[in-house]
Amino acid sequence: MDTKLTNLKDNLEPLFEQFKEMIRVETVVGEAVQLGDTTIVPFVDVSLGLGGCQKAGGGGAKVEPTAVLVIERGTY
Repeated sequence: MDTKLTNLKDNLEPLFEQFKEMIRVETVVGEAVQLGDTTIVPFVDVSLGLGGCQKAGGGGAKVEPTAVLVIERGTY
């Protein structure tokens, strides 16, 4: 394999492993909040972006609230 591709793979694999640790079900479905007989469960969108060229690279992430699930007396 080309040395540049090997280096790229060696650099990206740990990065994606860290993303897997960071992005879990709890990240997309937030912790439920109990208010009396009502439970509120928040949901978020998670977006990741990576870019790079021969000499530099970068990335970013965005977490944005999108919805809530309201369960009242066991009914949603």
